[in-house]
Amino acid sequence: MTTTNHNAKTTRTTMRLDNDLRKFLRECASCQSLGIAAWASRILRAREMAVTDMERCLKLGFEF
Repeated sequence: MTTTNHNAKTTRTTMRLDNDLRKFLRECASCQSLGIAAWASRILRAREMAVTDMERCLKLGFEF
């Protein structure tokens, strides 16, 4: 994800998934909450996540 303002510097605000994040997102994708499952599936398909997605992972219980 990058900024859409052409005057702003292009910054990378996404990060690649490591094995631990993939495992956690697979568990989220199989949960009963459809919103969380769809969110996790979208990230797994994209193979990268935004900082806000990482914040959501931490709120859901992901630990480093």
